[in-house]
Amino acid sequence: MKTRLFFRITLIVTLLISLLGVSSFASKTESINDLFGQLNSVDGFSAENLSITLYDKFNSDETQFVERASELSEENQLKLASLLVYAAEYDNLDKFKSRVLNLIENSQNTYNEVTFFEKILKNIDKVSSSELASITSSEDVSNKVLNFNPKQLLKLINKIGDNEDEELSESITLLFKKDPKLFMDTISEVTNIEKNNLLKSMASSNLIDENQVNNIMNENPELSGVEQEFINNILSELRTHNNVPRNDINSINKYKKSLIVPIVDFISLDNSTPEIGIETNLNLSVVEMTGMQTDRNYILEVCILKNNKEYTKRYENIKMSKGVTNLSLSVPITFYSSESSTIKVKVLDNQYNELMKEYSLASVSAVGKWHIDVCLPTNRSYKGHLYLFDGTGNSLLYIECLGKSESNASMYQSFGNTPTGEYTGYLYGPASPSSSYGPYKVVNMTGVSGAIVASGRSDIWIHGGNPITDTTNSHYPLRVTYGCVRITNSDQSTLQNIISNLVSNGHSSVGTISITEY
Repeated sequence: MKTRLFFRITLIVTLLISLLGVSSFASKTESINDLFGQLNSVDGFSAENLSITLYDKFNSDETQFVERASELSEENQLKLASLLVYAAEYDNLDKFKSRVLNLIENSQNTYNEVTFFEKILKNIDKVSSSELASITSSEDVSNKVLNFNPKQLLKLINKIGDNEDEELSESITLLFKKDPKLFMDTISEVTNIEKNNLLKSMASSNLIDENQVNNIMNENPELSGVEQEFINNILSELRTHNNVPRNDINSINKYKKSLIVPIVDFISLDNSTPEIGIETNLNLSVVEMTGMQTDRNYILEVCILKNNKEYTKRYENIKMSKGVTNLSLSVPITFYSSESSTIKVKVLDNQYNELMKEYSLASVSAVGKWHIDVCLPTNRSYKGHLYLFDGTGNSLLYIECLGKSESNASMYQSFGNTPTGEYTGYLYGPASPSSSYGPYKVVNMTGVSGAIVASGRSDIWIHGGNPITDTTNSHYPLRVTYGCVRITNSDQSTLQNIISNLVSNGHSSVGTISITEY
């Protein structure tokens, strides 16, 4: 009886162990299959993450891994080989190659398994030859430091109109003073009409005088004939501007007691948190307490007060018709700084240009949008450059970057080089593992237009990660990616801190990124 009971217990235990073993085996197989199922859906940062996971899986159970890999399609075997080799570069590529060679010598390998090993070896040789080509090539891909964003300057010039905006004039002139040579290079393609408007705007800013312009000429003897002509035109415009008599409408003058002074009240801004450089409407109401049987004309001078300095934004002529006591008015207005500003409106007598009344209406803080320019060489074996600008176009950071993928394939292909185009982005992370993405926050990007959209690709980040150790490599110390933009960990820290500081001081958490080739 005891013997029979012992036999039954032993049988049950044996069955349980067997079932657990099968379950464990099934789970392991399913896990590998799940990973292989991602080969056609990953790109960019997710491909790099998958490569590390696959490499760890290969190291933990190479027999099962290779058996399943040999059953994949030709295309997926090539992708898998690429991912394994990429991850091995983080570890020890020579050791990984020796290990694969030892596995090939196993006489029990199937034909498909040997074929898969050969794909891995071919990929290792490809990586090695690519590095050699980078070492022996001598292409000059130098780039210049930008002291401001040329695109921002062109946007500002496009804003110049008949209705003078003193804040706009100051913003443009500050960029000229920051880097006159870059300024003149940037405006070389604008029309003569735009240049004439630009000259008038700069002369009216009161931020530059003839002595400063002459000093610029003396400090830049290499100026071209066209650039010297522009400088001379600035001097001419300054002289003209300084000789034009102007009424001082900023001081309160006495006005005729018989005139009715309208009350101006703030209703709203179409965008309560306007973006720097983007026009919005200032909605006002103008009310007279007593109706008049004649038409009345006034001038509204719309201003902002910022850092104790007043800027005229525009003038609006308004007419109160006979019998009318109130009207609504929408005034286009654009802010060019994230600093807090007070909106003011002055009521001027149309006939005498005298100040009748001044109203402080509302405080506004415009939101800046940080911008990154990534400039990559057409030969992606070389490093490019990354620029960070604030919402007003000031240059805050200039660093090296890499837009080369592990395969150095077309940017229109999955796993290919970094796609050009326009993106939006925000800080995210830190992402794990830090060896792949760096210990600080990444810039998580979404494609808006250009090759990134046309290619159908996604998962493109700007991130750090462990460096390569070969100092003779043309893109040392930056490691290739699967389509992301790589920067050093030190630069990643700086980029994160500057963007975080901008967001804390009036900038949007979401910025814009332009990736171009030169």
